[in-house]
Amino acid sequence: MFGQSPGPVPPFQRGARGDRPTGLRRGFHPLWWSWLLSALWHPIALGGTPWYQPSSLPLNQTVTERLTERDSPTGEGGYSRDYRLNLQAGDQILLELHSEDFDPLIVLIAPDGSTLGANDDGPAGTTSALLFARIPETGIYTVRARTFGSRGVGAFRLTATRLRPE
Repeated sequence: MFGQSPGPVPPFQRGARGDRPTGLRRGFHPLWWSWLLSALWHPIALGGTPWYQPSSLPLNQTVTERLTERDSPTGEGGYSRDYRLNLQAGDQILLELHSEDFDPLIVLIAPDGSTLGANDDGPAGTTSALLFARIPETGIYTVRARTFGSRGVGAFRLTATRLRPE
């Protein structure tokens, strides 16, 4: 009884060695294949563009945009949109975010992902966010235009001004 084989295994169920039934092996889940295939067919793996791709923010120009439900959710009921800004060490910049539709919050994120500054309060009586910053190192910074609180869609104007003479 003990140590005896339960009988021959049909050929269609034999493993690679011919004696072990095929099927799930310890530590392997069938959904693993779907994850592997989706990772291989990801646009970046094929040389395409990534899903997260912030727009470039030109210095000393105003960008007029609109936050919608298709932008990144903030987790507080609002939305945000990111912009890339190439800055040099020693630059002094002024970031202005203005909206009549929502309470704006502006965030400056360093190349290493740390928050360099954030502000949601502009001059008294306005719906603007102003942020002054001195840039510590050369690199590509992220400017995040987002809502403060739960109201979260609408038109906005964003300006990045270099205060250091060129």
